[in-house]
Amino acid sequence: MVQSNHIKNELSLAELEILNSFLMQLLSNSASSKVKMIYRGDNLGNLCHRLGVKYDTSDIDFQTLLERLFMIGEKARHFYDDSIEGRYLSIEGAGREAFDYLFDHLHKAVRNRRKAYVQFFSTNVLFREYFADKKNKRVFIDAAMGHSEYLRMYFRERYQTLLHQLAAPIYKEKSHVVSTSRNHHVAKKFAGGGVDNIDSCIIHAWKPNMNRFRLINNSLPNYKGYPFSHQEETSIIAGILPHYIIALELPGRRKTFINPHLFRNSSTPRVFQKGFEIDQRGFDNVIRQTAYSGYFTVEGNRRWETRFF
Repeated sequence: MVQSNHIKNELSLAELEILNSFLMQLLSNSASSKVKMIYRGDNLGNLCHRLGVKYDTSDIDFQTLLERLFMIGEKARHFYDDSIEGRYLSIEGAGREAFDYLFDHLHKAVRNRRKAYVQFFSTNVLFREYFADKKNKRVFIDAAMGHSEYLRMYFRERYQTLLHQLAAPIYKEKSHVVSTSRNHHVAKKFAGGGVDNIDSCIIHAWKPNMNRFRLINNSLPNYKGYPFSHQEETSIIAGILPHYIIALELPGRRKTFINPHLFRNSSTPRVFQKGFEIDQRGFDNVIRQTAYSGYFTVEGNRRWETRFF
């Protein structure tokens, strides 16, 4: 959670009251499982690179960095991968080519002898055996295409999440997923650990919990658990929209910058489900000044992407 001692000298009393009210309501929504608090730890230099801001530890244009973060958000590596393969499997793709792509990567994953892989698949034996056999590829693709688009997207994202969390070779470098943790301390470790590390940064955000559904007569292989449960990871498909970002924390610099849109939105139930309302006029011009080669749009349960090149 955003720590108040980081921001007392940066916000007015009125802003602190608005922030505290928002956080109390967010905690209430979290306690009732309507939302999930998430934290993304990273290196500040990496964030600057993605957002097109020159990084010098003693001279960073924080105004531009924050303006871009709170307008653009944080996106998966897929969006700064401009290779042919990166474009091959778009965010919205759920056709035969998507499941062909996923089968090949899962086939490699179940045959990987690294310790984390072996341990995870030892508790998912049927899943491992299914993807180990290349003869199942056509059956897998045909079975996927027999389902509704909604269910195909559900399984596509399940498989992508697994590949991402396993840090599967090749896929990880072009991943459609952004890693976050439900545990602030875990995020701090990924950000570089110690409080004296001025290169560490943590994005504070939340994720609405979607309605769950029960799978009936499913013909696609599924798995249980996740490879690194101690990291309490929540994998976000495509990226973290700026509408759900609360703040950027810089632990080593003892600073936390609050998303200014928080102060322009009432803390209504709609905000916690739909996010802050943000004026994104000029978005196309701003994102073209970053390292991203595209972006995604969300409408209900659907996502689709736009590429520049």
